[in-house]
Amino acid sequence: MKHILFIITFGGVLLFLQACGGGGGGGGGSTVSVASYSGLTTEARVEGANAETLGTAAASGAVHSVVAEPFEGFARNPSASVEGELVEISPRIAQWIVSSTSPYAARDVSSELCDAGGSADLDANADETVGTITFTSCRILIDGTSVMSLTGTVSFTITSVGGSPDSLSMTFRVNVSYEGQTVSINLTLSCVNLSGSPSCSVRSDFAGIDGRVYRVVDITVTQYGVDTYGIGATVYDPDHGRFDMTTTVPLVLDCPNGVPSVGTVMISGADSTSGTINFVSCSEFNVTVGGVSDTYFWP
Repeated sequence: MKHILFIITFGGVLLFLQACGGGGGGGGGSTVSVASYSGLTTEARVEGANAETLGTAAASGAVHSVVAEPFEGFARNPSASVEGELVEISPRIAQWIVSSTSPYAARDVSSELCDAGGSADLDANADETVGTITFTSCRILIDGTSVMSLTGTVSFTITSVGGSPDSLSMTFRVNVSYEGQTVSINLTLSCVNLSGSPSCSVRSDFAGIDGRVYRVVDITVTQYGVDTYGIGATVYDPDHGRFDMTTTVPLVLDCPNGVPSVGTVMISGADSTSGTINFVSCSEFNVTVGGVSDTYFWP
């Protein structure tokens, strides 16, 4: 599983978990429409009949993995930083979830979360282990210069073992505006072993290159240069199910239509089936399954 180390901010998560007070009541409503995966979750077979579709799924998953994965390194395009930046600041939001000591009431937490304007309302149970924050144009200052604006909800659940917080899950269903881009996000951040060596994983639902809704989990990303990445992930295709993918030749994500122009991806699925996807240019890709190779063109 992909582990994201929140070296600086995870201490804040632990602080917020230790600071749980009372809560309850109700808050306002800001709903947004986001992509929600409802396709197959069984393991896909990789075969000639679905080679083109899985090639598109792999390309979509690779591009979105770069969007969803927070990492340091080379500068990325703004469109590839929105979701990753949201993941980066998630522990800050977690810390703020229960930072107020006002007990037994839903409350306005705008002053704690929205340091650059807008509003946020918390609605939680008495122990503040389950609840929802509703954002309305909540503007969060990042690095003292940039501003991220959130509208929508983040729901959270905290579980404990032996009286100590053990895991945290936060699901974001928000419209996020950042660096001139606005993106609708359906993302779940799950963190475990909070009292020991915490680690987190990302699950993200998104509309792919072909307009179908995919899911990507267990993401790993290595950046080798501007627009050049090594990527590993599990991708859920709505019509065929999930498959694992790993790049064997780094992908270059520089095409205006949002697909890789260069690179090779290995995919594997049910019954030890597998295939190789070679991205040839911004207009075509090649899929080899069972020794048979076919070329496909992007619409």
